[in-house]
Amino acid sequence: MPAAVKERTRLRLPALPRAAVVWLICLASALAALLVCSLSSPLYATNDWIDANAYLTIGRAMLHGQVPYRDLVDHKGPLLYLLHMLAALVQPNGFFGVFVWEVAAGTVFCRWAVKLAALFADGPAALLAAPVSAAVVYTLPAFSKGDSAEEFALPLLLIALYDLTRVMLDGGRPVTRGMLLRNGALAGVLFWTKYTLLGVHFAFMACLFVELLAFRRQIARAFAACGWFLLGMAAPAVPVLAYFAANRALGSLWEVYFYNNLFRYSDLTGGVLNRLIRVEMLLSETLVNNGMLGAAFFAGVALVALCARLPVRGRLYLAVAAGCAALFIWGGGAYWDYYGLPLAAFVPLALAMLLPAVPQRATGWLAGALAAALCLVWVWIYTPNRAQMGLRLEDRVQTRFAALINQTPDASILDWGAVDSGFYTAAGLDPQFRYFIHTNAEGPEADEARLAAIRNGEFDYIIVRDFDDWEGELPENYQVLLAHYEVVTVEYQETEGVQRPYTLLRRRAA
Repeated sequence: MPAAVKERTRLRLPALPRAAVVWLICLASALAALLVCSLSSPLYATNDWIDANAYLTIGRAMLHGQVPYRDLVDHKGPLLYLLHMLAALVQPNGFFGVFVWEVAAGTVFCRWAVKLAALFADGPAALLAAPVSAAVVYTLPAFSKGDSAEEFALPLLLIALYDLTRVMLDGGRPVTRGMLLRNGALAGVLFWTKYTLLGVHFAFMACLFVELLAFRRQIARAFAACGWFLLGMAAPAVPVLAYFAANRALGSLWEVYFYNNLFRYSDLTGGVLNRLIRVEMLLSETLVNNGMLGAAFFAGVALVALCARLPVRGRLYLAVAAGCAALFIWGGGAYWDYYGLPLAAFVPLALAMLLPAVPQRATGWLAGALAAALCLVWVWIYTPNRAQMGLRLEDRVQTRFAALINQTPDASILDWGAVDSGFYTAAGLDPQFRYFIHTNAEGPEADEARLAAIRNGEFDYIIVRDFDDWEGELPENYQVLLAHYEVVTVEYQETEGVQRPYTLLRRRAA
């Protein structure tokens, strides 16, 4: 290839400071934001989110030989539990190990935000993408309390958006094998973490296939690209399937992670049109409830539409990526506030389009330091969790109940009626019962198994949330409970803005 042609095919990235300095800026941005925004941070007593506690409980139990799905039932992906198993190595009875993972994921997210911004803006301006992205994304209500699968997915989604944007810039860049393998592997990680997060990667490969086939007329390369992507996607499956096969748990993996999620958790009723309308409504609700996300979303749509450096089809590809993300997230009909967080991967794209408009005099080191300071002020003001910063661990009902439970050596406990409220972690005990928590994807066999275990007195203690005064006759489940267990104490504690009663019950003497 002639040197002049070869030069034109290279993407000229603006000059940036040394890579180590950029990584340090990204680390500082993620660390500062997450210290204030995540309840897993050392600035908070604990993360009281029920899902986060369930992940840590399973991760800790894995260290002691238990296998997800076979021994303990929750319906998230196995790689999320692996991450929490590694976190439990750092701190088994707290969330500091989780916080380390959050900072690592946040640093990668900020680094690729800078890389994406550097495609459109000069070096100093591009660096602003790190603190601004961290400040906007981690203060969103969809971020919730931290430690969601969606949070850990953000850097993986952003890498795909960066590569898709880079390929389409200035008339088109090469689609390389390494890029396809990398994004395929990241898609595989998402598949085994939470497969409703695969929308962006599905769009990534579909759009590149159309690009190679229809616009670049490279038919063989289009099909080969799909093969390389799928090869990368298959890589994470090998150790996952080997682990469950070695533990004779492939059937449990299918039952809980696939069947229960598809047919018990998702609502697949209604026609295609009705489901698309439902997706649009849930997307709109998310953008309204997350004001900065909504602003970035609409600003990004307008700026991408006007971006002359992207061909029209490239702008369409990015729109397809956003649409597929929403379709995969809400196509099953379920909705929780944190489900919309993956859309925050598009925030750095909006920033990348905005940063070229920043005056040159506003991108020096002094101005950058001022901007970073303003981001810290933003984080401190707008994090939804700061009110919990002054709470102490010893004042929590979990700590007080744990002191009573641990008076019984090697006590067995059941957290009944809710997802994990943190009692397993506070007491330092692993569950010894498959249906150790209530999940939204379980069938009637789970409650039947719990009631049978209660009748048999298999637990030393049972903790029930929201078991309070009843008007009229007690529900049958609670009649069975009180026939075999006696109330030790009842305490109230605010959880997610609601004063909830927590009841500790002890097995009745024979």
